[in-house]
Amino acid sequence: MKKIFIYISIFTVVLSSCYKDEGNYDYKSIGGINVAFNGNEDPNEPIKGSSGLPLTVIPGIQTDLNQDGFKYLWIIEKDTVSTERELKIEVLNLVARSALYYAKLEINDSKTDFNYSNQFYIEVTAKGFIILSDNGGSTELSYISDNEINGERAFTQVFETVNGRTLGADPKKLVLGSPTFPEGGFLHILVGEGEHGSMTNAASLHEYQTTNESFLDGVYPTGKPNGYINFDNFYSNSLMLWGNKIYKGSDPNRTGVQTYLQTPILEDKDFAYLKNTGSFRPQYIFESNTGTYYYEAWGSVSPVLIDDFVNTGNQYITGSAVTTNAFGGIVIDIIKGTDGKIYEFKFEQGYYGPQLLYSKYEFPTAYSIDENTPFTMVGLDHYYFADGTKLYRRNHTDESAAVELIWESLDGNDITFIKALKPYINDGSPESKEILGNGLIINTYGGSGAHTGNIYIIDDQINSVVELNRFDGIAGKVVDIVWR
Repeated sequence: MKKIFIYISIFTVVLSSCYKDEGNYDYKSIGGINVAFNGNEDPNEPIKGSSGLPLTVIPGIQTDLNQDGFKYLWIIEKDTVSTERELKIEVLNLVARSALYYAKLEINDSKTDFNYSNQFYIEVTAKGFIILSDNGGSTELSYISDNEINGERAFTQVFETVNGRTLGADPKKLVLGSPTFPEGGFLHILVGEGEHGSMTNAASLHEYQTTNESFLDGVYPTGKPNGYINFDNFYSNSLMLWGNKIYKGSDPNRTGVQTYLQTPILEDKDFAYLKNTGSFRPQYIFESNTGTYYYEAWGSVSPVLIDDFVNTGNQYITGSAVTTNAFGGIVIDIIKGTDGKIYEFKFEQGYYGPQLLYSKYEFPTAYSIDENTPFTMVGLDHYYFADGTKLYRRNHTDESAAVELIWESLDGNDITFIKALKPYINDGSPESKEILGNGLIINTYGGSGAHTGNIYIIDDQINSVVELNRFDGIAGKVVDIVWR
């Protein structure tokens, strides 16, 4: 039997009509025994859980009988899942769905040979942050759930707990796929050791196949992956960069990662990154040897025709992108110019390629900006970067606007990861109900190995900054975060 996780919460309205003719399931007197599950006395309150997280159900038994002779049988749907007094499941295999799962506790008193039963229902959801991190040299997958489980929301070593194996080293990226391919969607965990990456169900985190197996004929490319460009929900494809080749990947229900997008003009190039600016095809490629930008659209790759300052001999440092519609978006890159100064370079994406180009805001020399600088864009107006413990904001619609200090971590650790929260969150998240401005998720890391990283969720309201939540000891240095 696979391990299972579940967690408890309150759900009051949705199921009242289902239960009103059935009596009290959560606190019921049968043959001199009263049973309340996890202290619930509301008959319309199911136990709420999530795939991939722990479940504990404690029966509050009140009886005059001697309980030493009691035997217990826990059943979910038609499967017996435990014979212990308390139901403790490490990894929940039940998939998220709108319908409830039927469950039951049967008690046999061996001294009287009487049998008692009490039924209840489980509502399974799958919402929260999935976190990929470098935990003291190893790859780890953590999870921050939207609901508390025994008073906790943050869980580490989730992939290992669910699948019974560890991921390979050198974590790169999380690619979250369409929720319809397959049920619950899929999550591609990309690591430098290809055969130790994974394609999992995005809801349960159960593995379908390794990254190596996901390639056509199981042949993993030589060299290490640099990361992915884009996930295309319409075609269920992810585009990934290995060395100087761009591979197109598919979800587990299709034909696997099978080809790369490359033209003769790119065969000897050394790519630094790929960045998408639309939900479908267009994405940008930066070639580090010459400092030249290219764009890929509909299977062909072409150079970006921009002025020599940003397309000849410049050094890419960091950057981010945001999609504005299915075929368009904005890219902000930080580059080191041939004059040795640090500049903001901005351009917009059209249907087939770049339409409008902007440059070049010069950063003050006070900021220590390099390829390790955490950097993210929130939308059309603002982007953020970190320098040590300080978080800065810039309004890139104003070429003359200053960089503003908006937040500083007080745990003494440097900010090592920031990401825009708003595009990935919905009204079901506890934090989303409090976000009024730009939501950000931030990792601070002490650099001393395992479980020294902290996660902050903050709300930047332009005129003020509010810290909404903090999760301590979240598995080292964060590489990527997705919300699902």
